Amino acid sequence: MYYTINELSKISGISPRALRYYDQIGLLVPERISSNGYRIYGVNEVDILQQILFYRELGVSLDEIKNLINAPDYDKEKSLLIHLDALLNKQEQIEVLIKNVRKTIKSLKGVTVMSDKEKFEGFTLRALIGQTSKYDKEITAELGQAELNIQEMQMLDKGDVIVLDKIMTDFVDIMVNGQFAAKGIIGIVDEKFCVKVNEVIDNLFYLGEFIELDRGKDEPIDLFANGKLISKCEVVVVDKNFAVRLVEAV
Repeated sequence: MYYTINELSKISGISPRALRYYDQIGLLVPERISSNGYRIYGVNEVDILQQILFYRELGVSLDEIKNLINAPDYDKEKSLLIHLDALLNKQEQIEVLIKNVRKTIKSLKGVTVMSDKEKFEGFTLRALIGQTSKYDKEITAELGQAELNIQEMQMLDKGDVIVLDKIMTDFVDIMVNGQFAAKGIIGIVDEKFCVKVNEVIDNLFYLGEFIELDRGKDEPIDLFANGKLISKCEVVVVDKNFAVRLVEAV
């Protein structure tokens, strides 16, 4: 199936002016130009536009999208899985809001009693540094957690700092494939995050072992909310507490 710029605009909801701009910056180039000068888009361009719109929904800039979809190792299926995960996270947030609103309505009608805490039900944030090479298992170090209510979660934006519940000298949790396996102290070795094992729960590790993680000290780490990846962040320290600064919008 082939489309002119006006036809593609109608099925996608993107204005012809925006499509022309995408062409000018090399983001979405038509398959060919017809003899009468019309831009003609094919199936591949339709799929690319879909990817662009998915990324835009996640707040990714046009320059970043261009770099992503033009990368030699760009994987369309992997990209769709990332989009799906992000959308499921949004769905979870919406479901929390819906549940909260319904419970509030019942409380106003006297059907149920709603505690003050329930009025602000929200999210548990977890900052994780991970690596997957050792023992062919996913090993992550959890810097700490923070509890945010719905309103606080909705207001998070790039540049915001979230203070976690661990100070720099606290033992952090070491997880193997999502299961608690040991405790240790976070450090830096050869510009890489590492964790020294101080308490062994799983015999996969030995006491005093240094586990090198896959993130450099200047590289972003993962921030999860209720088990869903929501953003990338950088590690900072606030009054001796571990904290994270968002480098992406939630």
